[in-house]
Amino acid sequence: MDENLIKRILPHSQEAEKSVIGSMIIDPEAIAVAAQKLTAEDFYQKAYGLLFSAIVDLDASGKPIDTVTLQNRLREMDAPEELASVETLSGLIDAVAGGLALELIDETGALDPDELVLRDGIALQPADIRAVQLAK
Repeated sequence: MDENLIKRILPHSQEAEKSVIGSMIIDPEAIAVAAQKLTAEDFYQKAYGLLFSAIVDLDASGKPIDTVTLQNRLREMDAPEELASVETLSGLIDAVAGGLALELIDETGALDPDELVLRDGIALQPADIRAVQLAK
């Protein structure tokens, strides 16, 4: 196999993946929307796929989605300890810009990195992002 092909990185957006997972932690409605359009395999970062599965499993069993129950579920799944850390989960929640993450899922159900609008490393407010999208 061609070495250049092996080294090639597939298109993905870590920010979009983080935002989707953060939205699912914050908003129970986001779980249903994301679960209808995505699967754990849709995430480029396997860690986010594990988080997605854990959240969907907890929701399906009627358990609340919070950092404690999510940490416990991840430990039951033998996920790496750093994935279940408070710092990691807090970072995912912080990555959410007012629930915008679900708008990053395109009509095919894929995470669309072109929809993630960042300026100078600072996420725009949801109203600003919608204004940019309308201007396209």
